[in-house]
Amino acid sequence: MIRKRLQATARLYLRDFKYLSFLLVMIWVPYYAIYFLFRLGIFEKPYFAEGIDLAIFVEFLITPFASAIVLLILQSRNRQSALKVQRILLRAIAIWPRLFINQLFVALYILAGLLAFIVPGIYLGVRLALVSPTVVFERKPLFGNFSRSFDLTRNNQQEVLLAGGTLFVFVMGIWGLILWASFGPISKTSDWFFIAFMVTAMTVVKAAMIAVDILLFEFYENFSSADARKNLEADDLIISGEDP
Repeated sequence: MIRKRLQATARLYLRDFKYLSFLLVMIWVPYYAIYFLFRLGIFEKPYFAEGIDLAIFVEFLITPFASAIVLLILQSRNRQSALKVQRILLRAIAIWPRLFINQLFVALYILAGLLAFIVPGIYLGVRLALVSPTVVFERKPLFGNFSRSFDLTRNNQQEVLLAGGTLFVFVMGIWGLILWASFGPISKTSDWFFIAFMVTAMTVVKAAMIAVDILLFEFYENFSSADARKNLEADDLIISGEDP
């Protein structure tokens, strides 16, 4: 089951790569190019303000917007409707504030769980995994998205944990290689080579993170469809006078 899920993720990625690569080229490549140019002092103004690395904050702001674009592209392609970039961008901008607030709360809950002996954090990470797709595709209040994610993952926790965990380990492996290279052999090269390497490497990380969004989209589509069928069957039983 897990292998099939990851294979399906890979197929969706390859199917829509030319659309998803637009996200990498238009958002992440320019962002990281500017970041590393400032960080290495190529430009006159420092990129750090009063000891706070603004890049972390800026990236935290951009990431929900990028995730919304990925999810909207996948939805449009699955419906076989015309892919209108301007419409997707405008919808992503409209969704961004709600998605940012929800992801912020999810991150705080998971962090609190990890600090409470790790296991609660992993549990919350699994049960809240589908908050982002719920925000994008459904109109619910803040904790309504949390409740919906809990409902969708109720009988699918093992699948989410194993497939999501496998992909997470893969992404962290890429991160580890980049950190090793940036502090090791790459650190001894010229500034321009270092910038080119880091921009390319961080774009690869974001490409891997897109796979995470695709996996969450798959989970949402499958689990919500199964939930809808279950509710329909329960309604039919009620209409027929039987206990659901």
